[in-house]
Amino acid sequence: MKSALELWPAAKPLMLPYEGGASQIHIFDLPHQLLQQALDTFSEHVHEPKISTLNGYTFEDSIGFSDENRSKLAIQDTPHHVIAGQWRGKFDMSLWLIMDKQSNKFDAELVFWADQLFPQPKDEGACIDVFSSLILFVEGLRSINPEGECALTMSEVADPRDERDEWHTLFW
Repeated sequence: MKSALELWPAAKPLMLPYEGGASQIHIFDLPHQLLQQALDTFSEHVHEPKISTLNGYTFEDSIGFSDENRSKLAIQDTPHHVIAGQWRGKFDMSLWLIMDKQSNKFDAELVFWADQLFPQPKDEGACIDVFSSLILFVEGLRSINPEGECALTMSEVADPRDERDEWHTLFW
């Protein structure tokens, strides 16, 4: 496992251009039977999570993160679910769950906006502090499968594993 300080030099050019696009951190190959544990970790870090997409259907108004609705997220016959909330009480963040029935695994994708998350790029110390907190959150999700791989991307990429050697992806 790499520390946030080790990742920061490669992550900084992906996070701080402030181009307005979403950034993503992908956590790959999480065991499906540990989905509820991943949801617990997400809900510990994100204020008032709500389900915005369930079984591939996007709601006009998000639905609550009740036990009943959480149990519906375990359905594997659907391509994805999305849970949205506020990280650190003020930054929009979504968790996409991409289900793979054949492998009995799922990928988790945290989606956020760097221009909301990070202070001015000139304040390197503050940016590293925010990035360190973000990596601790990601590693909490990955801890359910420590051998799993993570990737940071600065733009929407269908599957960053297909773009492993591109400049806009960072794997660890």
